Amino acid sequence: MSSAHLPVPWPPDLTPEKAPVYNFHELYISASPAIIWHWLIYVQLWSRYNPYLSDIILLDPAATELMLGTSFQWRRSSYTLLSTVTDYLPYARIGWRVEGLWLAGFQEWLLMEDSGGCLVRVEETLSGFVPRLLHRSMSHGLEVVQHEWLKSLRRVAEVGPPPVSF
Repeated sequence: MSSAHLPVPWPPDLTPEKAPVYNFHELYISASPAIIWHWLIYVQLWSRYNPYLSDIILLDPAATELMLGTSFQWRRSSYTLLSTVTDYLPYARIGWRVEGLWLAGFQEWLLMEDSGGCLVRVEETLSGFVPRLLHRSMSHGLEVVQHEWLKSLRRVAEVGPPPVSF
C-alpha cells in the first residue's frame, strides 16, 4: 500500500465522524505527482490560479514552501485562516490544521500516481461554533471551493511545473 493510500491522520477532534462539515473531491490530473506537489507547496502561487484564495503569508520569513511544521495565514473566500502543516510526505500527501474565528479544521491532499498522471484527492473537516450553526451552507461552500481548487490545479499542472521565481 502506498503512503498516499494510508488513512488520513485526522486530529482526534476533527475526524469526519465528529465534524459537522466534511467534504472530499477527487480529480485525475495528467501530470506527475512532482509537478502537482510543487504547485501545492508553493503557497504564494495559490492565488494566481485559484480565485477563492488570497492574502497568503508564510509566517516564517525564511520559508519559501510548505514543509512539516510550516505555519501560514491565508484567506479562503472571505474567511481568514491560520494553518500549520502536520502531515508531510513529499510527492504523496500533505495536510494542515485550519484555525479561524469560531472554527477549526483539517485539510489533507493525497497524490496517487496513476497511468502517467495522478489522482488527486482533497479531504477536509470543519468544526466549531460556525460550522455547527451553518453546516449546510458551509458544506456547500467547501464543496465549491474544493472543486474549483482541483480544477484550477489541473489547469496549471497540466501545462507544467510552477515558475522558478515568483
